[in-house]
Amino acid sequence: MSQLFTGVNHNYTRFNETQMGEIFGQGLFNVKAYGASGVGQQDDTTAFLDAINTMPSTGGTLFVPRGTYLLSESILTNSKSNVTIIGQGWGTVLKLADGANDEMFNLSNAVGWILRDFAINGNRANQTVQAEAAIHLPGATHCRLENLYILNAWYAGIQIKSGSHNVIQGCRIVTPYNCAIYLEDTSCEHNVIANNYLGGTLNDGNLEIKYGPSYNLITGNYIDQAGDADQNGIVVAGGSTNTVGNRIINNMVYGDAGRTGSGIAVSDAYGIGTIIEGNYVTGYQYGIHLNGTRSTAKGNYATDCSTGFYIPGGTNIIEGNWSVANQLRGYSVWSNYNVLMGNFAMNNDQSATTVQGIQLTDTADYNVLIGNISYDDQVSKTQDYGIADAATCNNNIYIGNVVEGNAGQQLIINNATNFVSQNKGWVTEAKGAQASVADGGTITHGLAATPTVAVMTGSVANEFVSATTLGATTITVAIKKHDGSAGTTQTVYWHAWV
Repeated sequence: MSQLFTGVNHNYTRFNETQMGEIFGQGLFNVKAYGASGVGQQDDTTAFLDAINTMPSTGGTLFVPRGTYLLSESILTNSKSNVTIIGQGWGTVLKLADGANDEMFNLSNAVGWILRDFAINGNRANQTVQAEAAIHLPGATHCRLENLYILNAWYAGIQIKSGSHNVIQGCRIVTPYNCAIYLEDTSCEHNVIANNYLGGTLNDGNLEIKYGPSYNLITGNYIDQAGDADQNGIVVAGGSTNTVGNRIINNMVYGDAGRTGSGIAVSDAYGIGTIIEGNYVTGYQYGIHLNGTRSTAKGNYATDCSTGFYIPGGTNIIEGNWSVANQLRGYSVWSNYNVLMGNFAMNNDQSATTVQGIQLTDTADYNVLIGNISYDDQVSKTQDYGIADAATCNNNIYIGNVVEGNAGQQLIINNATNFVSQNKGWVTEAKGAQASVADGGTITHGLAATPTVAVMTGSVANEFVSATTLGATTITVAIKKHDGSAGTTQTVYWHAWV
């Protein structure tokens, strides 16, 4: 007879709760065999602890049938590894008892634990002291949390502190007080957070990576903050500790238009080498906020935010993103040594405040913008400028961008130290042959701004042709003979640069 029957008074054991153990064989423990009621009226903590204590050190599987189980203290690992606790879906509810003021699970240094297919009610309204999380994994390794429904947790739904190689997958975590999932400390590495639904945080970001976690994968999650307070979706913040090489890929991050948080944020310089790729972000003040070091944002889509991409920190690569129909700017660059390549800024400035598809501010120097497209294809255009820089930003390079169809100027360059070349919609170099030009006549150059250099070549021998005045739209030409008198009206070949 299996351990499922251990400690059971068989006169009171129901057939369908015990027979399953015989079907699955040795190593399956039923929590009701240890006295759990599952009706939400008595403290079932001892039954859970007794069942786990009965397992060998190599672990086993604890089956928790449908029902509500009150727990007044944390479930601990008790030096057991490879323990699986499995419910019958979200109809199995573990509820923190009133005044317990504790975590539901504290899997300190756990190895190979699996929690799956049940719900946790943190019962926050009836606690008086804040616990770390509904499920806390300090130092845990190779654990899996799957198909859990966690609601009303105190600080966090799930917290991994200094744990590695853990997987949180397919969980629904709603209405925690601070954040849904929290990764913390320098040894929090190589964890996978995948395909979860996170929503309704009250005080901070939905998914936080803080103070040293590195090389973690955040993918396929659905962040839903519609109607919540002004908080962030996904945050990477080192504080004063390098937080390196985290990957935030293919997540859906939803907020409400006009909120003050960020959809995805690398919020300080200690966030190093973060990859943000293939995410959809909408309804935040900043769709994607890059204030880290050596971050890459690639293939993301930001819409209905105040600013699609906000870049106050330097040395980032922003490539192949879409920033569409945001309230203000598509991209706002405040820092140095960034590369913006192959991005779209389209139909932004929905608030009609006269701003840019791509903006470089006074503090943005030594940036490269190449192959970006900033345009407005609406009948009633809202995006005023394609690309615009501020008067004191220096040594930026603009090459091969498309800046056509915007409501106002296509490209505004305010500083001569910036290099501009071969941009569609902003002509910086032109040449031609103008017939019938007389001494003192003019040539219309078609450049986007007043040229700085113009070279003239005449078509009549022994006469000198030069540019005397470089204007915003025309070049004034002098044609002279050797004696200084007016030369012959002739065809003039010209070449001019901004």
